[in-house]
Amino acid sequence: MREKIYFIFVFILFSFSLWGQNSLIEDKKSQTYLQDRYNNEIYVNKRIVKKDFIIEICNNTSDTIYLFDSYLTPELIKSKYIHRYNADVEKCKLSTLPLIPYLSVKLSDVIILGKDKIVKRYKTLYSFTPINPHCEIKLAIPLDVLNNNYKILDFEVKDKGSFDEIFFESINIDQKCSNIIIELAIYQKIDLLVSKEAYYLDSEKFEEQAKSFDVLAINFH
Repeated sequence: MREKIYFIFVFILFSFSLWGQNSLIEDKKSQTYLQDRYNNEIYVNKRIVKKDFIIEICNNTSDTIYLFDSYLTPELIKSKYIHRYNADVEKCKLSTLPLIPYLSVKLSDVIILGKDKIVKRYKTLYSFTPINPHCEIKLAIPLDVLNNNYKILDFEVKDKGSFDEIFFESINIDQKCSNIIIELAIYQKIDLLVSKEAYYLDSEKFEEQAKSFDVLAINFH
């Protein structure tokens, strides 16, 4: 299976803040050169391999793009807050788009364990995987994660600012989702999002960049 993406993104296979943590991204220290298989575009290849849904993101542009990967860990990918149901399109979403009110560039001293820390302030860092020009990375999402329950109503992530509170609304779905959309956030610039100075001293521009991502939507069914 292959989906062709007509907008330009940048991914980098290096995490700015998840040092020492497990990731669902394979081979974080190396990237595969594409050898001009594609012409100046971003492609997504997808397939099922054993117990994983494999997503290959291929960047054949001349720019580096950045994948927001804060939730792409074996723990946080299971959080109910990113397994949501969109009533408008009647589809389930595994949405790894940034929940801006709860992300930070510095963790607080109080330690909270478990996947629910995703909605606690100052408990999850902004983290990114760069994808170099003419390279590709692989993301392996366990199939049992995709078969999770989707009981949170979807909402527009970009409507929530740094100082807002998100009120997650529960919803009951009669049947299991047969069509799931996986949402990934792609950034062209992240210089402010990895800067403590910008976070504390230039909050307006920081938030503007935090909301500047494009959405890469991948169907799983």
